Amino acid sequence: MNSPLPPYNRSSRGIAFGIDLGVSSSAISFAVLQPGESPTPQTVSRTPDSPYEYRVPSLCYYDGLLSLCALGVAAINPPEKHLNCVRVSNSTFFLAPPTCTEISAIHPKLPPLLSKVQIFADLFKHLVEDAQHFMELKIEHGDALWNETVVQGTPQFVVTYPNGWDGEAREILPMALWKAMVIPDVNYQGLHLVTEGDAALYYSMHRSPVLPIFQDGQGIIVIDSSARMTKFSSYLPAFVDHELAGRFSFIELTPPRNLLHGSTSVSEELRQYLHTQLKDSRLSSPDNIEKAVGMFNKKIKPYFSTSSTTPLSLQVGPTSISHAPSEVKDGILLLNPELVASFFDVVLDAILKQTEILAYSASSSISSFILTGGFMSNEFVYTRLRSYLEARGLHVYRPDTALLPKVTPEGALCYHLGGGTPVLASPFTFGIEKEVPFEREREHDLRADKKVQRADGNWWIGGQFYSILLKGSQVSTEPKEWRMAIEKIFTTVQFLAQELRLDLIRYLGVRKSNQIKKFLWMDEESAANFVKTVSLRVPMRDLKQSAIKADAHSLEGNWFWKVKLDIVLRFEVEGGLIGMLSWKDGKGAECRSAPEKIDLARDLVVVPS
Repeated sequence: MNSPLPPYNRSSRGIAFGIDLGVSSSAISFAVLQPGESPTPQTVSRTPDSPYEYRVPSLCYYDGLLSLCALGVAAINPPEKHLNCVRVSNSTFFLAPPTCTEISAIHPKLPPLLSKVQIFADLFKHLVEDAQHFMELKIEHGDALWNETVVQGTPQFVVTYPNGWDGEAREILPMALWKAMVIPDVNYQGLHLVTEGDAALYYSMHRSPVLPIFQDGQGIIVIDSSARMTKFSSYLPAFVDHELAGRFSFIELTPPRNLLHGSTSVSEELRQYLHTQLKDSRLSSPDNIEKAVGMFNKKIKPYFSTSSTTPLSLQVGPTSISHAPSEVKDGILLLNPELVASFFDVVLDAILKQTEILAYSASSSISSFILTGGFMSNEFVYTRLRSYLEARGLHVYRPDTALLPKVTPEGALCYHLGGGTPVLASPFTFGIEKEVPFEREREHDLRADKKVQRADGNWWIGGQFYSILLKGSQVSTEPKEWRMAIEKIFTTVQFLAQELRLDLIRYLGVRKSNQIKKFLWMDEESAANFVKTVSLRVPMRDLKQSAIKADAHSLEGNWFWKVKLDIVLRFEVEGGLIGMLSWKDGKGAECRSAPEKIDLARDLVVVPS
């Protein structure tokens, strides 16, 4: 049962594409937009005998001149002439924020002159060509439809990216689509970006009957787990139209989280086990172990379940191998179900740990979980997670496993065509280090050595972090601002300086938002928890008209000056979070400094295996 999307309200026929550039594989969906009709997303499939029916491997080969040699399925077993080419895989990791040091540790750098934009452009071009080929073969008059809606029309593109990786994604993906000649310019109005978490949520809403799991005031956590990553998002249903299920509105309960674990982590556990078991034998070569891991991935991992009770046979060498370890008989290594389960448990424990962190930090109680992604199609994984969650009174839902490969690209279309409007949450607490008047009280006395005398002769003490925007604060789909008033005092000499600069700080500590609503002493935590994000600047000459000349002399015998300002944080749906300084000129009109963009991308959450 599918919930209908809202009818298309334009007068002429159109088309929309949903594109998911995944870490290991990519896919594209489309929806023909007929006036007055509810769109039906459809995922482009390859030939029936292809092992990647709905997905294209995110794998490319480039030669010494950086020309594309092979891509997708053709790159899995490239011709021998391409073996000396540069291999580029896991391309989505190139969108990771620079702070994700865990990614750079495992992901090789690109060779000189080969850009991220080029790689994504080649993937985009390949996927769009697949869509064209599919439509021309599978849809009646598909060539005419393509010419009308794509060549002569204004097609819409909805592209997904990993949760929280807004910065690089919003810069690179539009450039790549333009370079691939998919869109006419980087500011194309028909281009929309959506997180993979939002896409998974809206897919579940529109393509599967999950409305009964909603409860008033109860939150939902979406766990989208694939080969290399598991993404976590949490939402509170703000509006659900039961008459037309295509109408949804959600509030993001907590900032999304990412985990560098997925189905390949299970394979890595096996790989480490084989290195130990086959050590010092003829079967211990890297090539042989990789062949064994490949057999495990193909014949054991996808079908392993809690009902497995007998040892599982893994081919680790030829039947006539000599000098094999005693555990290997005729090239076969028997794996006990308990051992195989332990390979999965390393990943499941990491997923459950992040689930508990997310549920604990949510502003509303969690009642339901939606499980999507290829890794969740594994019955062992699903059964273990469901048993754990249902034992705690939680509802668990998973789309039909046959549909799982299509979740993200079709979900991107469901999000866009269904009017997706999630209200986002700030991933961090932002604030400033502030000075306050020194008072004779215990906390101030303990830090008396840090007090300073300002230009007006009064003693002040710094080292207090004052929050402006708290982590988890919900930001509207309309532009919204947060302010903090401050007062600065300058001597005449200081007032002749070139500019006033205030550093905005991002708090990375573990205190919950209700523990830092006012302020906290920065010396009570590691200095690493207080990271300068941007510097807000304003030329001092711009403040002259708003400065108040004091009635008394400063310590140096000169006049001192007072300036009242506001620190302003402004959230814009497309532009993200920006910071600036605000003040009044001599006529009382508000003035603002040049805006500084604040990076909201959060570090990848990594749980060591």
